Amino acid sequence: MTSERTRGKITLGIDTSESPGSLALLDEDELIGEWPLAQPGRRHAQTLIGELDRRLKEFDLTPREVHAVAVSRGPGSFTGLRVGVMCAKTWAYVTGCRVIGIDTYRAIACNAPVAVDHLYVVGDALRGDLFAGEYTRDEYGIWQRTGDVAIQPRKDWLSRRNEGEVVTGPASLLYSDEFQNARIHILDPAMAKPHAEWIARLGQLSLSLGHTDDWKTMVPFYLRRPAAEENPAFPRTPFVSSE
Repeated sequence: MTSERTRGKITLGIDTSESPGSLALLDEDELIGEWPLAQPGRRHAQTLIGELDRRLKEFDLTPREVHAVAVSRGPGSFTGLRVGVMCAKTWAYVTGCRVIGIDTYRAIACNAPVAVDHLYVVGDALRGDLFAGEYTRDEYGIWQRTGDVAIQPRKDWLSRRNEGEVVTGPASLLYSDEFQNARIHILDPAMAKPHAEWIARLGQLSLSLGHTDDWKTMVPFYLRRPAAEENPAFPRTPFVSSE
């Protein structure tokens, strides 16, 4: 299948922050398509590259026809984020396209119904903790983060919530019983994970505002090292503690 109409600026969205992840292609504002990635396991990089190659060929596109690559920066899976960000950086290096790192939780907030204008996005930080971010729609209906995404003890975070507050994100699926007991409103499970289409659309929005990233310095957004690296015997490597 190929597209015969005149193309505008093509934006590629990549999300590998959660399993299975997804890819999306936009032609200006029009969605060409969004596709899930196969369950990654140890073959995440091969799965991503193979799927990218297949989708570009399907629509008769070359890598250099991609104007911008938007990629989910995190929080999320350590391995997944590394693979996605490295792919975007390499693409920008080879083709000279723009690259934009996107707040994964902001993309999740974009799944919310139009009636929701304030919510929390939460992920599982293990050891009884959550990754938690607060998001609010601005006067144009665009989701903006309030403060930083931070690690919060789950029970403490729940104790500070008010009845009826809206919560979504991967941890809302894992701890739904606890959240419901706290009388927090949990969005539909289908809205709890990021989608590459929103990664791409947020990338387009950033570009329209004149914001882009330097492929040489862009890194995943980690709030915590993998558990193995927190073992004193494990060789230490640099990690990102904030955006």
